[in-house]
Amino acid sequence: MRDISNFYYKTSGIYNRLCRYMAYMYRYDWYVTPYINSDSAKDEKVLDGFNKTLMYLDNFGAKKFFGEAALKVLRNGAYYGYITKNADRATIQELPPKYCRSRFTAATG
Repeated sequence: MRDISNFYYKTSGIYNRLCRYMAYMYRYDWYVTPYINSDSAKDEKVLDGFNKTLMYLDNFGAKKFFGEAALKVLRNGAYYGYITKNADRATIQELPPKYCRSRFTAATG
C-alpha cells in the first residue's frame, strides 16, 4: 500500500494535490498562556519564562514540521521519529518507515 501511495503521489497530480491539501489544511498553531501559582512571583521572572517558551517553539519550527509529518502520514500511513530535546529547541530525527513498526507507546512526563 505504501509503494502504491508513493507511486500515485509521484505520478498523479490530483492525488499529489489532495495529499498536500489535506496535510496543510490544519494551521498547526499553538497557544501559550503563562500560569502564575503564587502572588509573590516577579513579573520579570514570569516574562522571562514566557519568552523562553515562545523562543523554544519558534526555534522548533512546529508549523513546517507538523505539515511535513502529516504529508508523510498520508503518503506512508505512519510517521516514525525520535525526538531529542536541547536547551533552546527540539529536533526530530525521522526514522525509515520500512524498518519501523508500532507495538508500544511510551509516555513521557
